[in-house]
Parts: sequence; C-alpha cells; structure tokens
Amino acid sequence: MVLDILIDGVLTALLIGTIGIALVLNSRISALRKEQAEMARWLSELSVATTKAQSSIKQLKITGTAINSELAKNIAESQRLADELGLMTEAGNSLANRLEEKLDGASQIIRALGKDQPIKAKKFKFMGEHGLLSALKDAR
Repeated sequence: MVLDILIDGVLTALLIGTIGIALVLNSRISALRKEQAEMARWLSELSVATTKAQSSIKQLKITGTAINSELAKNIAESQRLADELGLMTEAGNSLANRLEEKLDGASQIIRALGKDQPIKAKKFKFMGEHGLLSALKDAR
C-alpha cells in the first residue's frame, strides 16, 4: 500500500511535470505560429518589393540606353563643333598672320616715305585685302 501511494505520487509528479512541459511547449508553438503568420506577411511584402525592383531595373536599363544614345549624339556633335571651331581658329590665325605681314609692309612703306610726305588716311580705309594692297601700292 505504501508502495502504491509512493508509485502514485511519483506518477502524479511526472504527470504534473509533463503537463508543465506541455504548457510551455504549447505557448512556444503558439508564439511560433504567430511569428509564422508574420513571416508569411513579410515574405509577401518582400515578393512585391522584389517585383517592383525588377520592374524599376528594367526601366532604368531602358532609360540608361536612351540617355547613352543621346549622350553619344551630343558627344559627336560636340566633336564636330570642336573640329569646326579648330578650323575657324586656324583660318583666323592665318588671316591674322597675313594681316600682320601686310601691316608690317605698310609700316615700312610709311617709314620709307618719311615725315616729309603726308599720307592720306582715306587711302588706308579698310576695304578688304585687295583694297589694302591697292592702297599700299598707291602710297608708293
């Protein structure tokens, strides 16, 4: 009889421990299910965000290609204008050098004439390169 009570006591203690462990496991499983629902919501939001990101990346690629094409056109146009400006500068320098040579020649003529002979200013009125040459010839 004492043995029966002792065995019943041990079994009762084990059952109480089992019930306690079951209650702890039940609360943890409930928390896990709650977190599982929240995790599913997060995964759904992540899926939507990933889809939007993929769409945005495709749009960025399209926009980047268009901008790249436009930039290439602008670079080509800039290069063409730079080349044209270089030619114009070269032509301007050539013209300035020729004018400088003509003016050096004109100043030598003026020095050769000396102070005794007045020079008529109207003869040196700029009328283009040919006009300047004829004015210089007239001054001789």
